[in-house]
Amino acid sequence: RELEALLQAAEKQGAVVEISGPSGASRSGLLRTVVEGRGAASRILVLGPDRTPPGGWPAMGSLFGI
Repeated sequence: RELEALLQAAEKQGAVVEISGPSGASRSGLLRTVVEGRGAASRILVLGPDRTPPGGWPAMGSLFGI
């Protein structure tokens, strides 16, 4: 419920939600849950470290104007 409330608040603001954490923190499981529950209602972009430009998410976000 808390996750859904956070996602709805971010969506209303047009915000970006970043899922991050250390290895083994279950980011993939959380992402799967989010995608299954929000896939039709939200635009979802999954980034991998091998497909992100130097500078990580901040650099990529600025490329897209986010």
